[in-house]
Amino acid sequence: AMPILLLSFCAAAWWIRTSWNGHIGCAGPDCKNSITLKNVFWWAFQALSSSSDSVNNIPSASNSSQLLLGPSCLPYYAILAGFALVGTFVAHVQISTRLICSSCPALYWFVTILITSA
Repeated sequence: AMPILLLSFCAAAWWIRTSWNGHIGCAGPDCKNSITLKNVFWWAFQALSSSSDSVNNIPSASNSSQLLLGPSCLPYYAILAGFALVGTFVAHVQISTRLICSSCPALYWFVTILITSA
């Protein structure tokens, strides 16, 4: 279960980082937009807003990482993160791997991004 849980947490963190950089515009060590409570709430509202707006505006398939990490994927990565937390703290090994592998396409999208970017 450890590889599946690790991949799940990495996928959720990767989506959060991509979304954060897209909304806050912060990517370097000299970034002035640090992680403050105000920025976290602002990012969360912006991510929710753009995920509901982007249902009809799906990006082109030319950039697979943009397509698989776009704002319309928020529900999938949120479910993946939730299931990974449940699998880590509550569920049995078999339940957590079956739950994540059978109901979270975001895990497979993340593996696709890792394979195609290498």
